[in-house]
Amino acid sequence: MPSPEMFTARDGTSFPLVPVPCCHYCSIPLGDSFGRWNICWRCNTRFRELARANPDEIRQSPYSFTRAVAAGLYITDYPEKGSAGRLIKELKTGGGHSTVLAEAIAHVLRTRCHGHSWDIIVPVPASSRKPPAPTEMLALELGTLINMRVAPVLELDSSYESGQGMPEARKFDNMKGNVRITEAGDVRGRRIMLVDDIMTTRGAAHWCSTVLLEAGATEVMVAVAGRSVDLRHLEFIGYSGPF
Repeated sequence: MPSPEMFTARDGTSFPLVPVPCCHYCSIPLGDSFGRWNICWRCNTRFRELARANPDEIRQSPYSFTRAVAAGLYITDYPEKGSAGRLIKELKTGGGHSTVLAEAIAHVLRTRCHGHSWDIIVPVPASSRKPPAPTEMLALELGTLINMRVAPVLELDSSYESGQGMPEARKFDNMKGNVRITEAGDVRGRRIMLVDDIMTTRGAAHWCSTVLLEAGATEVMVAVAGRSVDLRHLEFIGYSGPF
């Protein structure tokens, strides 16, 4: 059964972290049936589909990134999206709480990602044209906390449209072909930590990672403030901790 762990920031703000066990590739919390394998059924299904399509290819991950970690839960059908979700909503709408959320990400990286290291932080580009983007604010705060340079080298094509309200089956590929790199020299030969505010379909992280690898990055790992999940999933896996 997934077990909760509370995080408390330096200013006293507290919320539950993503409960463990959780998926190694997308950080969604898992129940007993998948917990021992550390992979959710969606990521496992994608792994199998890719293996069938390319049986001779050895893959580390079903995505372009090797792993994704999330700090808190963004509960889509719970009031205020849950305690972490409320902070993320305010980050997205007004830029608040970037420090608290960055502290939580830094804590998760420190306690749950032993043996991993990175060279540079890259924020996922935002569809909003109003600077600074929430993802960039989050990346800058995280960079200060872990003493790592931030390079906002990804941008979206002007024709890109948000996937909000789009059918689930189309959301994964919504950013495909719509993201490009502005300065390949910043990522060539480097291990990248890609930072986003929320992970939902894994699509944005996958296509941004694809572009970074094509530009010469050696590896991409994803760190997000919130993992999108609904109450039905939490009930299914037997989670009974705080929201």
